[in-house]
Amino acid sequence: MLEQMLDRHPALQVLDERPAMEHVIAGMHTLPGWSGDDLDGSLAGLDAAQCHQLRANYRAEVSRHLRPAGRLVDKYPLYLTRVAHIQRLFPASAWVLLLRHPCDCVLSCHFQAFGLNGGALAFASLESTARTYAAVMDYWEQQRLLAKPNVHVVHYEDLVADPEAVLGRLMGSIGLALEAEQLAFPAAVAARTRRINTPSYAQVAETVNRNAVGRWRRYRAHFSTRVLDQLAPCVERYGYTLD
Repeated sequence: MLEQMLDRHPALQVLDERPAMEHVIAGMHTLPGWSGDDLDGSLAGLDAAQCHQLRANYRAEVSRHLRPAGRLVDKYPLYLTRVAHIQRLFPASAWVLLLRHPCDCVLSCHFQAFGLNGGALAFASLESTARTYAAVMDYWEQQRLLAKPNVHVVHYEDLVADPEAVLGRLMGSIGLALEAEQLAFPAAVAARTRRINTPSYAQVAETVNRNAVGRWRRYRAHFSTRVLDQLAPCVERYGYTLD
């Protein structure tokens, strides 16, 4: 939903969840002297020429999907685990951390049909999904402290409650003014011919609503004590409760 709001701004372009950086990182790991056991050392060892080439490789990957004509919004779920790589190549990048109640997030991931290459095993049960969520978010927080990205946090619940205010603050954080068209994105989504490349397309095409806020509580009986214990640290860290 937020990606579509950003796409309506004339100074921004979105990449629709294409793994452009993943291809660059795969190539990065084949460079001479790269050690998978020493990420920090390997990234620090990249020289200026290698970084320049890797950035060029990224732009080439992006150009396979769109013609760059503005600031790029590259939203891909795995980037939570790629902060060190991205900061090494694009240290001036602006990050947007999208947060939602961990239980709602876990429930949504468990319900999505990601396919075998999209986390089917990780999201096969609520317990495995909670374990994956907690591991990814813990890793993100560790890398965030080390790489120090410029992060603006958006809570889903706040966005659907007051999209104009929340989106306005986000736009201000990247030095752009809010455009009225950004808040009229559902009509633009319905009219577009290019597919939105996300498992939650149906929700993206809806008008902004609070229907999914606290959805996990309707399935509370399926959240075992083990699942809730796995999520409790993230629930507290991000300002939510299990009440």
